[in-house]
Amino acid sequence: MLRMEKKFGCIYMSSFKVLVLFVFILFSATPKLMACGAIEGKGLHCTLAISTDEIPVGDNIGEEVFFYFKNLEVLEAYLSVNKTRVAVESKNHGPYDLSSATMIWGEGKFLVDRDTWGLTIHSAIDTYFDCQLLAAPLRKIMDHFQPQIEELMSGTPSSE
Repeated sequence: MLRMEKKFGCIYMSSFKVLVLFVFILFSATPKLMACGAIEGKGLHCTLAISTDEIPVGDNIGEEVFFYFKNLEVLEAYLSVNKTRVAVESKNHGPYDLSSATMIWGEGKFLVDRDTWGLTIHSAIDTYFDCQLLAAPLRKIMDHFQPQIEELMSGTPSSE
């Protein structure tokens, strides 16, 4: 009887060790994927925090920029206007790197401070934006661009 208890005790301890090892591997090997899931499907609406006069000539940076996060990559939404159509399009900046303090993409060109949601775009002169986290970014982006699209489609300038 004592021998049987020892055998079951060893099996129990062995199973427990395997379970602990599995949980350890699960939580230590995948924190980046777990952290990325927290931002996936969300977006940023960023407003320029400096005067447009301070932006270097040649840098195509607007006063407002929109980003959204899809399939672990960053997409920047913008209004595309040409002779035949007006549309909201996206530029893919590639994958993002997420830590507890920052979010970086575009080979280090874009950096977001996750405490303040401040965005820095590194170029000849760094450009700073104040951002808001968006839970439903595509709807917010379309709502933002809709008046401009309607104005361009109608051919009448807005009163702004």
